[in-house]
Amino acid sequence: MTDGDDGPASADEPDPTSAALDEFARHWARSLTRVSYVPVRPDDLRERLRGYAERLTGPEDGTVVAREIGMALVAEGFTHVAAVSVTLATLVDLLPVPPAEHAVVPPVADPPSGSAVAAGPAVASHAAVPSDSALPPGAAVAHRPDPGPGAAEVADPSPRAALLGALAAGYARGLRERTQGELESIIRAVLTARRSAERARVASEARFEALFVSSASGICVIDLEDRIVQANPALARMLACPVVDLQRRRLTGLARREHRVAVGQAIRELTSGERTHAELEAAFGRADGGTVWLRLSLAPVLDDGGEYLVVTAQDDTERHHLQSALSHQALHDPLTNLPNRTLVLRHLHELLGRRTGTGQVGICYLDLDGFKTVNDSFGHAAGDDVLRAVADRLATCAARPGWLAGRLGGDEFVIVAGDGADLDQLVRVAERLVDIVRRPIPAAGHQLSVSASVGVTDDRIPHHQPADLLRAADVALYWAKAAGGDRYEVYDAGRHDAQALRSTLGSGLRVALHQDDFVIRYQPIVRLRDGVPVGAEALLRWTHPEYGPVAPEIFIELAEELGLIGQLGKWVLTRGCRQAASWYREFGDRAPFVSINLSARQLHDVGLADELLATLDEVGLPAGQLQLELTESALLGPAQGPADALEVLARHGVRVAVDDFGTGYSNLAYLRRLPVRELKIAGAFVEGLTPELSGTPADRQIVASVVGLAHGLNLTVTAEGVETREQAQLLRSMGCDHAQGWWFARPGEPELLSRMVAGRQAHPVAFAPAR
Repeated sequence: MTDGDDGPASADEPDPTSAALDEFARHWARSLTRVSYVPVRPDDLRERLRGYAERLTGPEDGTVVAREIGMALVAEGFTHVAAVSVTLATLVDLLPVPPAEHAVVPPVADPPSGSAVAAGPAVASHAAVPSDSALPPGAAVAHRPDPGPGAAEVADPSPRAALLGALAAGYARGLRERTQGELESIIRAVLTARRSAERARVASEARFEALFVSSASGICVIDLEDRIVQANPALARMLACPVVDLQRRRLTGLARREHRVAVGQAIRELTSGERTHAELEAAFGRADGGTVWLRLSLAPVLDDGGEYLVVTAQDDTERHHLQSALSHQALHDPLTNLPNRTLVLRHLHELLGRRTGTGQVGICYLDLDGFKTVNDSFGHAAGDDVLRAVADRLATCAARPGWLAGRLGGDEFVIVAGDGADLDQLVRVAERLVDIVRRPIPAAGHQLSVSASVGVTDDRIPHHQPADLLRAADVALYWAKAAGGDRYEVYDAGRHDAQALRSTLGSGLRVALHQDDFVIRYQPIVRLRDGVPVGAEALLRWTHPEYGPVAPEIFIELAEELGLIGQLGKWVLTRGCRQAASWYREFGDRAPFVSINLSARQLHDVGLADELLATLDEVGLPAGQLQLELTESALLGPAQGPADALEVLARHGVRVAVDDFGTGYSNLAYLRRLPVRELKIAGAFVEGLTPELSGTPADRQIVASVVGLAHGLNLTVTAEGVETREQAQLLRSMGCDHAQGWWFARPGEPELLSRMVAGRQAHPVAFAPAR
């Protein structure tokens, strides 16, 4: 190498061509990513593009390489039209060429016509000469040298254009092949899908045909006019009709008359689009005259031929019959097959809901009298025969439109009269019921006779709900039984209210006894010859918190019915003895005795004498200051216990008086065997001593006879209910010993007796006016 030559570049100096290729790759990568997106990392893309650049500037045939690069860009995914544009622009502006010494084109054989120039460095240099301004500083630019002697002819005078055209042609070919490949893929996919769809359709039709023919469910296709287009054998079997005979028939026409409206309504709603699915149960007629219950499911479908409805049917006949049987059992009595209480109440509710103003809804409530005796004497089989016979007889009485006979349980039956029945008609039915039940009934080999009590009511009662009517009829039935049975009673609201009041008072009576709400008022017993009070009758009084003062005859009777009279009697005895003891401590021998009424139940209580004597001892009252009043009915009877108790008390000094003498049995034998000391003439006889009354002479004779009889037996006589001066005068003239009544004083507080005994309050004598 001469001194004037540059010589080879130092190893430490950078290669200008390599730097130019790097810059070219970066620029190319940026241009592509701006116009097209390919999922590749930027560094990988630059490396790939630099490799393409190296090949373009290398020794390979440039046009072949350019064509391959164009096709490669398409394969990489740069299919947007702008990708080839920016690529071509980048190649024109920035593609570097090899160093100058490699730019000479070596001699080559004559190339084929139309082929690219011979491969070699010279070709590459001719094809890739950029503008000087586009190269980096120091980069070598190959210039076309003048051909020397013997040099080969240079290739195409425009190699850059050949490169660009080859790349564009390769890109176009790649894009065309890609497009064609995608199109072929689409066509293959379409053909595959079509073949699959066809196979699926054929398979589906085959499955449907198999299902349609072999299905155990009935299936039919109907058009929008409700005509059967196609039906399967299962439906034909359900309807007992050949398949061919079902063609073109209307589905609603096959249904029973009572269900045609429901089936037609479902079809109309489906065809109009109001619903997309319908299910219902309906009865259909069979060709053999029978009935089959089908559960239908209907849904619309679209076909090439138009819109249809597919109907599937399940045979529900057996379930329907079973359900009907269970429903019948739930609403009917198993022994008599009459409607039970549930169905009776339902029927009543329906009748009351649609009642008109022309009549009433009524009830005859029947209960057999003494039916337990039939079961006990002849057995339950006989009792069942009687119940069935009574049920049949009731059914004949209720064989009218809107009427119903039912069994409520046990030996209780009912007839419900429909709208239009009046009370007179119900009474006639009740009379007939009482009569037909009396007729002999063959039962278990016997001819048995029973009777019935019937309660009658209609809906003209307060709160006429079904339960109210049954309750009212039951109350009337109770009245019929209380009257001896074998009769009927008509419900009366007033009578029921009175009983309801008694029930309320009975409940209040228990509370009052528990809470000590009773009071005692004392009515003086006066000696007629001088008007001095010698005793006082203890009279029990009760004020109900809601109804006010209750008459003694009402709550005493209630206490007897409820079994409270014993407790109530003990309470009165204890309080009365305490008050008498108080008077005795205050007045000594002048203290009035206390007279207390004793009930028959108390008289028969074991231990009466011991308890009473213990009470006297506890309160400090001498036995002679206590008088026990008993009615004649309480004293009469064969039992020896009451007589013994009275004998014991009398021996201790307790006084015994007969209350309301003359109104009882008037059997005077007890006056000889019982320790009676006083007779109290009933106020009814004293009332007759008034001159204005027509019965005065007879009453006067009765009173005079009682006074004479009592005195003949050494008994004291007390007249009750003295209210006038004339009565007091007449009784005194007859020799009556004592008297009590409003003429002398009304029942009052204990202080009234204290003031009279002490003389602080004037008391009327037989001939003085009351004050």
